[in-house]
Amino acid sequence: MRTVFRHVLAPLLLVATPLAAVDLRATVFLTDAAFTTDIVVAGDGSNRMYLARQDGVIRMVEGGRIRSEPFMDLRNVVGDNADEQGLLSLAFAPNYAQRRTFYVYYTDEQGNSVLARYRASADGQRGDPASAQVVLAFDQPYPNHNGGKLQFGADGYLYLSTGDGGSGGDPGNRAQSRVTLLGKILRLDVESGAATYAIPPSNPYVGRTDAREEIWALGLRNPWRIAFDRATNELYIADVGQNSTEEVNIQAPGMGGNNYGWRAFEGNSCFTSACEGFVGHVPPVATYGHGLGCSITGGHVYRGTRYPGLVGTYLYGDYCSGRIFGLARAGNTYSATQLLDTEFAIVTFGVDELGEIYVADGNSGRIYALSDGPPVSGGLAIGAAFTGAWYDPAQDGHGLLIEVLPNNQMLVAWYTFRPEGGQAWVIGVGPITGDRAVIPMTIPAGGRFIPNFDPATITRPSWGQVTVRFSDCNNGTVDYQSTAGFGNGSMRLARITQIAGTACGG
Repeated sequence: MRTVFRHVLAPLLLVATPLAAVDLRATVFLTDAAFTTDIVVAGDGSNRMYLARQDGVIRMVEGGRIRSEPFMDLRNVVGDNADEQGLLSLAFAPNYAQRRTFYVYYTDEQGNSVLARYRASADGQRGDPASAQVVLAFDQPYPNHNGGKLQFGADGYLYLSTGDGGSGGDPGNRAQSRVTLLGKILRLDVESGAATYAIPPSNPYVGRTDAREEIWALGLRNPWRIAFDRATNELYIADVGQNSTEEVNIQAPGMGGNNYGWRAFEGNSCFTSACEGFVGHVPPVATYGHGLGCSITGGHVYRGTRYPGLVGTYLYGDYCSGRIFGLARAGNTYSATQLLDTEFAIVTFGVDELGEIYVADGNSGRIYALSDGPPVSGGLAIGAAFTGAWYDPAQDGHGLLIEVLPNNQMLVAWYTFRPEGGQAWVIGVGPITGDRAVIPMTIPAGGRFIPNFDPATITRPSWGQVTVRFSDCNNGTVDYQSTAGFGNGSMRLARITQIAGTACGG
């Protein structure tokens, strides 16, 4: 179901959106990822992914698998992780490959917010707890609305989103107060050598005695998540609403001092009488009502290369409803479209070093990769000529038998190795769509070599999923996501045999 549900800038105008052709899909990427609150990469070319867990443990993902040894265990400093507290965000410094510096944002044992700096080992395999430096700490009056996303901008400064301090309706009007750090976007210089941090000279309240100089933007309720567009350096801010409205704000590069209106406004509507005569309210670019959800989770602008139809789209979701939306722009016009309806409790999104986007489901403890169903640019439509035997040129001893069936289905039998040693057959049948086949796989068990073979002894538990594509007549790729302990990743395919009388693409 795709519904263009809101357009701002030109009030109530519904526009045709280029996202109408997007076939957004979610495929399992990781299964053992419970309590994930943030998904980040270090940007050091390693392609490692890091998962911040609410309880204070940071886990490393390498080669599509979660390492058993934590990258860092902060449970001794992270306080109660009930409600909206715990380890909320993680960010690696832009020069991480050289200095091995990274930052965490969490609530401590008193429930107050802490931004801390750590260093990793020279090989990047683990963080050093002894390197801890508290950069910034501030009180939280209530256990909810801690906000909590760290992002480095292209300017090298660290941005931190903070909630209004909690309760309901911002009883202290903290989001509008310029003397508190709550309900804000903060902008800090943390990498120039200061013991804690310095104030960037272009921050909007530098030199003022009636405002905190750390403030970059204000008027936010609980900005659960923020993200920079890699291409434009615009900052996307997803702010959780109160009674009726969820919103997305966009901040242009260098535009400090924006006031997003809370608590005078919720979205574009008055929340208190303070909205009358309010000066300087920057309205959201997109909103949706609580008929579609109740708690927005901000995502990322897609800048990958595998799915051209998604490029430039801001993907975000709702924690309560599991809906995933896409925000597209045409000039100064924005249109938001529901792209996927899931059963996920959408906690956070992440993006890898190649620009591909992932989403964490708090219900299942899984992380899913998001993709566009139409053919990847450069792929070949799959036809009968791809029936045959294929192998992995990088590793002897395993490969695929593929049969393209008359009903536009593909049968795959993959002879491979078990992680613990020994061989295994993994088998499945799935539909072909253009240049790809997405196939649920099983791993038969319980059989034996003849004689005395009894088919009733065979079970076929689920193994996971493979996606098969071909770049030319003799080469392809299989992407795999296993729920049976084989991990996740990609494997090249090279042809061994072809059915006589067939032509490539036919």
